[in-house]
Amino acid sequence: MAVLGLLAVLAAAGLMVAPGATGNALTRQQDPLPAPVLASPADGTLFTDLAPETTLTWQPVYGAKRYDVEVQCLCAATWAPWMSASVRATSWTFAWNRATDFKERRWRVTAIAPNGTPGITSVWWGFRFEPRPSPVLVSPADGTVFSTLPRTTTVTWEPVEWAVSLSIEIDCFGCSTPGQWTVWLSTLLPFTATSYTFDFPGPFLGRWRISGKPPAPPGPPPSPFWQFEYTV
Repeated sequence: MAVLGLLAVLAAAGLMVAPGATGNALTRQQDPLPAPVLASPADGTLFTDLAPETTLTWQPVYGAKRYDVEVQCLCAATWAPWMSASVRATSWTFAWNRATDFKERRWRVTAIAPNGTPGITSVWWGFRFEPRPSPVLVSPADGTVFSTLPRTTTVTWEPVEWAVSLSIEIDCFGCSTPGQWTVWLSTLLPFTATSYTFDFPGPFLGRWRISGKPPAPPGPPPSPFWQFEYTV
């Protein structure tokens, strides 16, 4: 009974007899390493197409030998493993594919002790890959037919807030080669532009579209073409 009582006191103090030890050899029972504190990207971050890489960072955990990083994907109805890594640093960088990875993700980190014991896992933080939208055309409506002179035309589009510059392309059907589209005008515009006015060359079909240049390539596709026609 005295031995049992002593063991109970030792357990309450966080002490235990080392396995295989003799005499009075005691070891202190270690608490698990605390959960890492995540740093960046912030929970809920939305990534556009500025860069093909993402770096996850967290605060160091005292006593950790390495960190296990998990990234999951909500690519279907439930969360599923997507990427993982075991690193000694307090950051991890991974690449992603703009064409396929526009899905929701979440990540968490576990500190691992020198003896391989995992600590408490951090909370999940989420992020999402989503491309910038193409410019949105406004007027004249696709398929508009003009029967007036002069052929002065103003086209408009919504502000392209992510662009550092814009360009407009205006094509003409049959202007140069019968039965074929040719580029009639192509010019750069300031990123603040939301309209452009031109004099169309004749009674032809025309079409136009807007492209945006992002701070770093690549950007989204141009807007779709919208057509118009002059009958006179």
